[in-house]
Amino acid sequence: RRVHGQGSVVINVCKVIVEAIRNWIARRRARKQAMRDADNTNNHPSYHSEVESSLDINLTEHLSLLDMAKTRFGGSFPCGTVEDVKSIFRVAPIFICLIPYWLVYFQMQSTYMIQGLHMKIDVLHAGDVPVDHDDRCEFTIPAAWLMVFNVLCLLIILPIMDRFVYPMLDRRGIHLSMLERIGIGMFFSFCSVLIAAVVEVQRHSNIDSMGFNIQYIDGTMYNASSLSVFWQVPQYSLIGISEVFTSVAGLEFAYSKAPRSLQGLVMGVFLAMSGFGALFGFLLLQILNVPQGWMGDRNEDYGNPNGYHWENYFLVLAGIQAADLILYILTAKSYRRKELIRQTCEIHVNVDANGRLR
Repeated sequence: RRVHGQGSVVINVCKVIVEAIRNWIARRRARKQAMRDADNTNNHPSYHSEVESSLDINLTEHLSLLDMAKTRFGGSFPCGTVEDVKSIFRVAPIFICLIPYWLVYFQMQSTYMIQGLHMKIDVLHAGDVPVDHDDRCEFTIPAAWLMVFNVLCLLIILPIMDRFVYPMLDRRGIHLSMLERIGIGMFFSFCSVLIAAVVEVQRHSNIDSMGFNIQYIDGTMYNASSLSVFWQVPQYSLIGISEVFTSVAGLEFAYSKAPRSLQGLVMGVFLAMSGFGALFGFLLLQILNVPQGWMGDRNEDYGNPNGYHWENYFLVLAGIQAADLILYILTAKSYRRKELIRQTCEIHVNVDANGRLR
């Protein structure tokens, strides 16, 4: 049998929201009008109570705004369709809390890499390099290669966690939920950007004491530090570890909590948060450069960290991630509490007077 398409999922969701708002406004207007009519006809308190009861479908039932789009409340959408849309708004606060995580995550492809380009990447020459040394030899460790440590952490740690660590914890009665794993990953990303700030301080200190190490990469000259680029290994590795927890558990959470009809949309919203994180990272850098002398005293390009105090930027990112982790913990607790209440209400609704499931 041929099945006709149901149209755009996004448009259908918008229709539910618009109708819910329209019905909610109409209901409030009808209630106010009825109360005004009651004031003009009968001022007895019991009469007012009867009017309010007739306008409220069930005074003991907690209704949300989106419930106004259901057919049983005067809308035109089935109960299941509205509940699917409500599930998006239930997981949205969790997704929003992931924006600062992605903000830190994408430093691996921007500030971390630029920081590495201004560190000693030639491992063939031992010892410190003098200020006027013109090192034109081929380097062996490109800064971008340090992202391999991120990939290695994923390839090594992820199967170990899935095959050994998680089953072992389950056998001991310790079950790490998806929300808890997301929080653990956020903590590792906080540690990563904090270590990046320490490395940047050490890099500047090395330049102040030893001078610049002139190195050429693809014909471009970099005034680098004599500090080895391998100092960046911990911050790249911690980002990889955080991805094992937050990114993987976040994808699992988004897929498992999305209704079947809206799985594509929910996954798209989850992935869109990473784009917002990258955008906010750029905007944050612009904002922090407004106070003169805080990020840097020289009017140089952002791509040259020697003229800026990138350690301040990394510390701000660490503070944002720490504050977001606290907010996430509170949001996750609220989500769990609401889910427990919702599931309890569903059980009561589906149980008849004899205690049997309907």
